[in-house]
Amino acid sequence: MRDTSANPYSHDDLLVWSHERPHDPQETCRSMMINCTECGKEYSDQAKACVHCGAPNVAKSGGCLKAAIGLVVMVVLFAIFVIAIRAYTLDPQEMIDSEAIKECRNTENDELLSVEARRLARDACDLMEKRYNEKYGHAP
Repeated sequence: MRDTSANPYSHDDLLVWSHERPHDPQETCRSMMINCTECGKEYSDQAKACVHCGAPNVAKSGGCLKAAIGLVVMVVLFAIFVIAIRAYTLDPQEMIDSEAIKECRNTENDELLSVEARRLARDACDLMEKRYNEKYGHAP
């Protein structure tokens, strides 16, 4: 006679039930039977302890919860990566403004121009850099 106080189903009942059960495509964590390290009887790997003797399931790893946490961590890391890449990517207008400042500095250093023209170019370049810093938040 079978003791039904701890588990009303026999091992054979569970095997028949698991094979007759229709496949659920959205089920992400599958349960399988493992042997208890204390009593040697089989029980579900999803149980926190053996249903026969109460020994703790040392192989219980958190399964779906760890997978969900891992997925969330991966999504957050990906979002941080995308934000970092966007922060260091110049937009076309920023590139144009940066090149204009470089050309201005070349004009400032042109020895063929008079001292007054180079001084005027330097003031214009300084003003362009100041506006660039205000607009983009960093030096060109």
